[in-house]
Amino acid sequence: TAPPPADFVPFRAWPLGEKIAYTPDVVFRAAPTIGLFWLLRSLFRAYGQGQVFTARNAGLIKLMGVCLIVDAAAPFLCHLALSATGYEIDRMWAHMAAVQELVLGAVVFVIALVMQAGHEIEQDREGFV
Repeated sequence: TAPPPADFVPFRAWPLGEKIAYTPDVVFRAAPTIGLFWLLRSLFRAYGQGQVFTARNAGLIKLMGVCLIVDAAAPFLCHLALSATGYEIDRMWAHMAAVQELVLGAVVFVIALVMQAGHEIEQDREGFV
């Protein structure tokens, strides 16, 4: 394996204060990804049961968009919190990938809204004889 960078400090060598400051950071940054995969699991389970264009699935997709948006904003929010504690060590938190993820989250959210509107139109059409 390649040697770590010269400025690399393993987590076990961090002072206790830094470990405590970064624990909520790690949890907060992992939560949207875990939520996204949980929602995907629920969506594909519904697809497996033959439920495709339902209001529930549109809601799941909408929540996926929210998870992507939160995941894109998480580095900035964590940077603010860690800067306030004085334990910020990663000053290179802004990446273009976060902007792309933010746009993707917004697109997914809008797709869910269109899907939900289509479902409502379909329900209204079925109500007429």
